[in-house]
Amino acid sequence: MKLYMTGHILHYRITLFILYFSLCLFSTWPSSLHAETMHDYKVKAAFVYKFILFTNWPQSVLDRAEDTMVLGIVGPNPFGRVFEQVTTKKVKGRKFIIRYLSSNPSRSALCGCQVIFISRALGKHAPEILRRAAGCPVLTISDINGFIDMGGMIAFKTRHRRIRFMVNVGQARKAGITFSAQMLELAVEVVDREVISEASYPVYGRGRVLPEASHLTKMVMELHDE
Repeated sequence: MKLYMTGHILHYRITLFILYFSLCLFSTWPSSLHAETMHDYKVKAAFVYKFILFTNWPQSVLDRAEDTMVLGIVGPNPFGRVFEQVTTKKVKGRKFIIRYLSSNPSRSALCGCQVIFISRALGKHAPEILRRAAGCPVLTISDINGFIDMGGMIAFKTRHRRIRFMVNVGQARKAGITFSAQMLELAVEVVDREVISEASYPVYGRGRVLPEASHLTKMVMELHDE
């Protein structure tokens, strides 16, 4: 079985997904949001949804989840009501549930999710939140500056007005989480704080940091408006 799709097919699918997710599903936003912020978080929400599709959790974790996929938004919600409009849909065959967690969530609240997005407003508190979630198979995502260095797994970065993301496969592996090769191909940077398993990630090798030269990354980023 091939591990990678061609650049053309993957670009086509990503393009359709972003356009559909952003333009059709997310038509209603709070009027108080700045236009640029609204656009940025529409794109980030689309990526978060796609990350879930391209992430693998231990089967034992999914069995305990009782056919649900829970996304926890920690702290002030920057997405408005965006995700509420897709809770009627299924992701990976599971009911998609959104939970809004406090800025000071308990370990049990964090570990009750399969994915958490930590609000940028909680920047200085993010390390403590990540420590509480340590050891739980929870995918951690944020757009906080330095999130990867804090121990996060996926961090959004804005470069030249375009939304990009970097991944720490080492931190994810500690939680029993792996990512598809397609997703790693799209990241502008993949880092590994520990020794990487070539069996799991054959393209990237041991401890290699990917440059921004990926043609697929460049094509995806062209989806963003100037």
